[in-house]
Amino acid sequence: MPWLLLDTTFDGPPLVIQSDGVPKAWVSAQRASKDLWPGLRPEEQMKVLAAAASTGRSGDVNTFRVPSGALVAVVPVLGPHDAVCGVSVGVAAEGEELGAPPAASGYVFDANRRMFHAGEKVVEAMGGRELVDRNGITFPEVLRYIHVPDAFGMMTAVLNVGNLDKWSGAATIEIGGRAVHLWTSMSRRSTAVDRWTGVIHVVRDDQHPSPSFDAAALSAVTALQDRHPMCVLDLHKARLMMWMTDPPPGIQWKGTVDDRDTPHPDDVVRIFQAVQSIFVEGRERAEVTGVRLRRVEGGWTVVDCTGSVVRQGGAPVLAFIEMVIAGESFDPDPTESPEHTSPVGSPE
Repeated sequence: MPWLLLDTTFDGPPLVIQSDGVPKAWVSAQRASKDLWPGLRPEEQMKVLAAAASTGRSGDVNTFRVPSGALVAVVPVLGPHDAVCGVSVGVAAEGEELGAPPAASGYVFDANRRMFHAGEKVVEAMGGRELVDRNGITFPEVLRYIHVPDAFGMMTAVLNVGNLDKWSGAATIEIGGRAVHLWTSMSRRSTAVDRWTGVIHVVRDDQHPSPSFDAAALSAVTALQDRHPMCVLDLHKARLMMWMTDPPPGIQWKGTVDDRDTPHPDDVVRIFQAVQSIFVEGRERAEVTGVRLRRVEGGWTVVDCTGSVVRQGGAPVLAFIEMVIAGESFDPDPTESPEHTSPVGSPE
């Protein structure tokens, strides 16, 4: 029997984000329940929705029958630290099987630190057990494990471009050699603008959109560019957002081991000078050569970087960065000195 999936992270009543495997954009639960379960009496529908709201607060599984004989099940959708991020609600007429609720998991995204926190099963599906023991996953890692066709829409949302408070879109993850079609629905409250709470859930295969022309063209271009690593950078904080190709091997990216910046501190200053020239001089391209990237096993990989600006509404927001590996360096690491402090807003 069909299920409703509701987002409970809002201050008001829960809103529907999936109905019988079809993604929904936070629609009224009362209206959706009437469409999905027309056999329920109005007072029974109200009881079902009240149970959903109660489970959204308590996290308790709730199973009961309404006077017409239908079986109702309300199952919480848990996120990190077992926090309730949503509820699945199923109704089966008397004598019918209820079936399993939609596969779903809650998550929290810290836009300031670019860290993604989710339930253990989701994290393990993305990257294996080694990710489970870490305190969060970086945003670029998420976009390598989970394909999001509208990745740029997602990035501009979390970067607070356009002041959006909700975003939803398709996603795909490969599990056991099979592509699983997902939908992610996330929102934030005005009291915590950098904290996004969401639910990622499995949807029907026929609900997954075809890639847009822009996304297909960009994929074709990056497929041709297999000689040099390419990434997308947030210009305001010079933060790595997404890899368009495989990254340079053996680099210790910020957030994967500790919070140290990946570039050498002296190169951090030069990167911000280049970014500043884009905002002040209106430049469309910038170059920074000889950037030293910290390696996992010590030392530095040296890269020459060229960036092309992506604007939205005339303002610079992102940059496509091409890295050409130029060599290696064994310069001392200043961050290992007790006197060292990182620059404010330093890059990845």
